[in-house]
Amino acid sequence: MTRKSAPWIGLGFVLLLGAAAGCIWFSGKAEEAKKNNQLLVANQAALTREIVVLRRQLAEAESRAPDADKAVRTVQATPKKAESKAWQDWQRRYSGFNHKSLMRSTWYRFHDVVAKLNLPPDKQVQLLDLMTTKWEATIDARDAANSQGITDPKEIDAASKLAADDVDAEIAALIGQQKLDELAHGQDLTVQKSGIERTFGTDLQMGGVPLSPDQEAAMAEVYLDNSKPSTFSEPSPAANLAHQQQTDAATLEKASLILNPEQMSILRDYLSWNEERAKVLADQPK
Repeated sequence: MTRKSAPWIGLGFVLLLGAAAGCIWFSGKAEEAKKNNQLLVANQAALTREIVVLRRQLAEAESRAPDADKAVRTVQATPKKAESKAWQDWQRRYSGFNHKSLMRSTWYRFHDVVAKLNLPPDKQVQLLDLMTTKWEATIDARDAANSQGITDPKEIDAASKLAADDVDAEIAALIGQQKLDELAHGQDLTVQKSGIERTFGTDLQMGGVPLSPDQEAAMAEVYLDNSKPSTFSEPSPAANLAHQQQTDAATLEKASLILNPEQMSILRDYLSWNEERAKVLADQPK
């Protein structure tokens, strides 16, 4: 190598470093833009939730003081052109009914979980209201994402999580972080129990060997542990099937410590049936 070629090598090395730094910079900016977009969606969802709450409060105020209706309406924001005044009035009137309906559903599904927290009656009512609000917040976040043309499930889930986290902060302030964690775990177990009851739990009942309450609770923990997100980055029918087979193997290994031999046989049959169904669904014509 001659001395004259050395400067060109040095220059090439500098250019290479510059290109690498540029890639890192653009990558960082892309990630920052993605996070900003998620925050925007979550903020819009939070604003939507505040509007729903204000509409509900307005409806309650009108029911208590009908004569104040005209005065209240004078301070309302000008309706968007895209929404008729009649439609906005209907949304305002219906929001309170919808919240109450969701609150009933929340209580029906999770009242046992809330009872185990041993809260005073007034805090139980406040917690139930916040749990319902959290449900509404995640719905609002998804609606806000859809309205902005966001279709990536991961981005939509991230926006929903941000909206839910805001309400979780309110719940933690009410009952404490430890009880919030207990509540979240209890809700997750309830969801898993419901899934078990609708699937192989029904097969066990039909076979005359139903789960005991302790077995159901233990199997719910198994399914909850196995429900953690998969690690493959690009899901495909083959990857989904492989992941399901791994999950089923882990389920059978843990279930062997919980179920009796007859129950295990029924669980194996159910998992085999579910795997074959997944294969048929993967072959569905486009």
